[in-house]
Amino acid sequence: MKPIWEAELDNQYACKVTRTDQSTGVLSVIDRETGNELLNESVILSYGAQFGADYADIMEWEERILGVIDGDK
Repeated sequence: MKPIWEAELDNQYACKVTRTDQSTGVLSVIDRETGNELLNESVILSYGAQFGADYADIMEWEERILGVIDGDK
């Protein structure tokens, strides 16, 4: 499936959310230098992400991503 949201961090980390059904998706982060998947977890899509990712969802995903990359998990 096509991601509903993608971002790149520090030219090293590929981050994306891919829809799994109407109201959920999978947030994943891959370290491009090592090829390791650092994060792969289910997330809720507010309002079913009918018109794209909700701002509040993106903020939550970014916080989660930074926690994993910074080692806070």
